[in-house]
Amino acid sequence: MNRGTLSSTGIATSSAVDDIDDKDTWLRRLGSVAIVVAIAGWVLWRTGPAVVPHLQVFVGVADMWPRSTVEPIFAYLLRVPLGPLVYQLLPYSGQRTYLVLHLVCLVAAGALLALWLVRRLGLRRALIACCVLAMAPITAVQLNWIGIYDAFSILAFVALLMVLSRGPLLQFAVAVLVGFQNFEQSLFAVAILLLVPAFVRDLGVKPRAVPLLAGLVVGKVALETYLGSVGAQSGSRLMFLATDGKARELLTDSVSVGPIIAWSALGGLWLYAIPAVRTAFHEWSRGRLVVAGFVAVVWFCSGVMSEDETRVLAMTSFPAVVFAAMHIANRHRDLTEFVRSPLAWGLILAPPLVFWQGVPLPMGITIG
Repeated sequence: MNRGTLSSTGIATSSAVDDIDDKDTWLRRLGSVAIVVAIAGWVLWRTGPAVVPHLQVFVGVADMWPRSTVEPIFAYLLRVPLGPLVYQLLPYSGQRTYLVLHLVCLVAAGALLALWLVRRLGLRRALIACCVLAMAPITAVQLNWIGIYDAFSILAFVALLMVLSRGPLLQFAVAVLVGFQNFEQSLFAVAILLLVPAFVRDLGVKPRAVPLLAGLVVGKVALETYLGSVGAQSGSRLMFLATDGKARELLTDSVSVGPIIAWSALGGLWLYAIPAVRTAFHEWSRGRLVVAGFVAVVWFCSGVMSEDETRVLAMTSFPAVVFAAMHIANRHRDLTEFVRSPLAWGLILAPPLVFWQGVPLPMGITIG
């Protein structure tokens, strides 16, 4: 009897089974491609691309960095230097060049992160993780504020994620770059990772507290030393809050919408986070819970005490959210299985919110 036919007992030969498996594999691959395209279209349609408010201010700072003339309360714009440094190396200038630079940086960061996820998880599960991140608040924030310095901060964060499985020296070196770019946000981001070591070590990475924190401080000191040497305007984000009762104003505006801001920090990912918190209450020690709770409160307050609440919360939790997406991906065989779960549909349908000055930004693509 030829291979690929049925035997006298009616059982398929190995060739026929292989054909069925190959067909099933191709159907799953086509299904995964269709799901990726559908989710990308859905995210773009419901969020919509938009340019960062006050773009001309960012371009003006980049044109003259590090000697840009800004008011002291806006001197923190001088302290996110990677974008201006690259911008000044380009042969062209202006708002269009500035926007294209930051958009290219975002795409490069996304591509680098996707390749790293493929290496860590394999292609099938990496697609799940990428789709989870596409529906996370960080994506909504970046799509709504194209041109903000976050593009280079995210690129630096991705570089940091890639070395967390390496030795302390390499972690220190990349942490210097991250601290040089955005010390305050990176400090919160690293602290969150260090507080949940089992959460990240399950994925084969080992953040090292001393090299990471030391690197952040060295990066910040190096930046401030350079800015001081060229006579740049001094200032910080704390000065922004201390000027003209700004902290009180922001706190007043945020209190009434605090729960909604909390929702916007993770969006549909709360469907996964709440069960994880419940598990932690049963498994973690009391001391660890107290420390984690303190950091969670400080993390949330850091978002509330800023004009761009959702953006700050999304940026400081970005590395942790990447690892959360990896954990979610590991629960499923591939993308077609993932989208069959109720939690996945909750994530897909959960409305994204981006708060700025206590008010949600308009979102979605509109005709015209």
